[in-house]
Amino acid sequence: MPDSIEDALELETLDGDTLFRSVRLWKPLTGRGVFGGQTLALSTWAATRSVSPELKLHSLHSYFLNFGDSSIPIVFHVDKIRDGRSYATRTVKAVQRGVAIFSLTASFQRPEPDQPRFAIPLPAPPSAFGAASWPPPEECTPQEESMQAELDERTDMPAKLREYLQRAMDERRASSIEIRSAKPGGSSVRDMFASREPQSEQAFWLRARSKSRDDPAFHKCVLAYASDMQFIGTGAKALGLSSRSKPKLAMMASLDHSMWFYSDVDSSQWHLYHMRCVRASSGRAIVHGELWTRDGRLVVVCSQEGVVRAQAPRPTTAAKL
Repeated sequence: MPDSIEDALELETLDGDTLFRSVRLWKPLTGRGVFGGQTLALSTWAATRSVSPELKLHSLHSYFLNFGDSSIPIVFHVDKIRDGRSYATRTVKAVQRGVAIFSLTASFQRPEPDQPRFAIPLPAPPSAFGAASWPPPEECTPQEESMQAELDERTDMPAKLREYLQRAMDERRASSIEIRSAKPGGSSVRDMFASREPQSEQAFWLRARSKSRDDPAFHKCVLAYASDMQFIGTGAKALGLSSRSKPKLAMMASLDHSMWFYSDVDSSQWHLYHMRCVRASSGRAIVHGELWTRDGRLVVVCSQEGVVRAQAPRPTTAAKL
């Protein structure tokens, strides 16, 4: 795992501003390949480095095509599709072993600060949370501390589960993004292992653990990295699927990811990431999310569809005649 968010988003320039290569890649404990948020953020950073600084990233749309191999670098090919007076468009193809594993289209806008503004207010927690407002991040427990508390309290935990939780805790502690559950009055760590009632919403406070470079364009890439964390998991929650549910959760994988930016951001500051699953069927789920500053400003809107599959039932043996 990269030591910092700067390390996670480091790119080696191969040819001008159109060809780049990753330096350090991370495969999560439960992942089948490179962390999707890292591939997304690196592609976004490559696209950003090919436009004039006066143009600001305002949207991106991407597809996860294949699982990335963390043992070899990813090469990012940037195509300068359009450069207009107000907008510029870039496409990025992420390639390993000559095969595309990810594609991105990003659009950049010359700011128009004098235009009218509108934004919805920060939504209240869902009724199932049992609170009228979101707790501030200082009152929420970091995920790694929740995991440690679970290890300390459950002395009868099976050895394999204890080992897994210990590894998950170490991974979360080493992550460049700090996450705290924003569910009032409790931690969601037990949801990782226990059967649960379907719940279509979840929320986290998140921030980069260390302050990165003083560049608003880079900070947008950091939030792109963080936006993929536990996002499609909202679809599994909505279906009541987990490692202990019946049927069990068999697979989760991102298919596509879109983001819209309406402000410069500082990824070292706390943002509330509110997510809700709006539909799940046919082994897929779509989740919408918003990133809010702690003073209630909506700065980023996200959407992702992914594979969310339940374990298929075992075929029954035909009764003998």
